[in-house]
Amino acid sequence: MHDERRRLGPIRRAAVRLHRQLLGLSPVFHRLEEDDAVQHLHGPAVAAAARLAQRLDALDRDVNALGERARLLQDEIAAQVSEESNRQLHVLSILSALFLPPTFLTGFFGMNVKGLPFSDDPHGFGVIVGLSLASAAATYGIIRVLGIRPPRG
Repeated sequence: MHDERRRLGPIRRAAVRLHRQLLGLSPVFHRLEEDDAVQHLHGPAVAAAARLAQRLDALDRDVNALGERARLLQDEIAAQVSEESNRQLHVLSILSALFLPPTFLTGFFGMNVKGLPFSDDPHGFGVIVGLSLASAAATYGIIRVLGIRPPRG
């Protein structure tokens, strides 16, 4: 996606540059079609100028259409990239919420102070692991009850 956005940028800039050039060139040939200019030029030159003016107008329309399509494609790609980022941030938020209670427990029981619960218990480690898993499961249950769902794509 990011590579496609990068490739569309030069196309849009080229379309704008061509449009500006055509806007400067097209009026020259349209002035040759006007009545005053026709009197000073030969008939074939006026006809050629008219054909060139028509072709330049058609080319300008095509360049504008190309620039508009490139802009729309770039907007669509940006929307898809944004949607993917939202999905990834949602997963990251859920993982952070799931790991927050066990992280608190390990930080609390990892302190180097006397009198911590389960410090003299031979099964203390298992109890703490169980509490960490239970806190993560409780957080997951709360997330499910609240109905937090990933963004739909």
